[in-house]
This record gives sequence, C-alpha cells and structure tokens, in this order.
Amino acid sequence: MSAARLKSKRSLFLLLCALALLALPAGAGSAGGNGLISARGVGPLKIGVSAQAQVRAWAGSPAKIWHNINQNPPVLFSGLLWEYDCAGTNPVDGSPCMTLFGFKNGRLRSFETNYGIFRTAKGTTIGTTLAKAVTRQHGKWSGWGWQCPGVNFPSAGNVVFVAHIAKKHNTGPALVSSFYLSKAPDSFSSCGS
Repeated sequence: MSAARLKSKRSLFLLLCALALLALPAGAGSAGGNGLISARGVGPLKIGVSAQAQVRAWAGSPAKIWHNINQNPPVLFSGLLWEYDCAGTNPVDGSPCMTLFGFKNGRLRSFETNYGIFRTAKGTTIGTTLAKAVTRQHGKWSGWGWQCPGVNFPSAGNVVFVAHIAKKHNTGPALVSSFYLSKAPDSFSSCGS
C-alpha cells in the first residue's frame, strides 16, 4: 500500500474517532457529569429549572435512587435523591467520592459533589485553599464555628452556593472539600444535616 493511501486511511480513522467523541453526551465518561458549577447550575443544568430527564441525559443513570429517608440515604432530604458514585475518595477529607442531585416536583433543586472534576469559572476546585476560594469567588467565610464550615459564593434568586471547607487529615491546611448548590426550598441541607 502506498504511503499516500496509508496517510489517507489514517486521516479518515482519526476523523471518525473525533466524530465519535463529539457524539458522546456531555457527561459521558464520568458518573454524575462534569464541568463548571455556578450560582445558576452545573454544566448545562439550571437549579430550579432542569427536569429529571435533562439531568439523566447529561449525567447518565444514577448508581442509586432514594425515594424516602427511611432507606438510609447519605443525606436527609425531601423529594427525590439521585446518587452518583465516582472512583476513590475525596483527597481532602477521605470521604467516598460522590455526586448528589436532589429533586422536588420533578425539578433539580439541590446539587452536591466532592468529585474533583467539577470547578467554578474562576478556577476553584476540590483542594483549593480557603484563602484562594474566598479571593477568587469574592466569597464570605463562615468560620469554623458552623456545623459545615464553608465559603458562601455570591448568588441570587434564593440560590445557595457554597464550597465546604475541611482541614486535610483534620490537621492540615483548610481546603475546599465539596461544592453545594441549592434553590430554596432545597431538597437536602448543606452537609447532609
């Protein structure tokens, strides 16, 4: 086979691979989606607006669906809770890696994740220092006296947007350990309280 023909076949193969990747749903390849978190939502999903079908189309099928609190879910909630598991543990606090979507009346009301592939537009991720999270996001630090210490990010329209803070191995630096986003009334409380 000639070099030109091999180059042509290789180019066709690479083009087909690229097209196949573009055809995948936005959340494909990671349980529970991935991408940007903002005060409006996560990825293409909008808090208080997106329906369950939209969440499933973007994030895939949940590992668990909780219909009531008697089933021993990871957080107390009202409505419907979808849990997505990811590999490994949270590098900050050692908790199991997971992403939660909460629904009320069929709409996305709450979101929480400790999965490191999520980030804000200003670059805050799991593991960002407390000082950088406050500065980057123009956030307000709650202090250690709260049940769930966190940085409250600016938001509007009855939306709560928080980066929870933990000390690495309980003694190290204060770092972002998870993100929480909810529209009041929420479907589950921040930190699962």
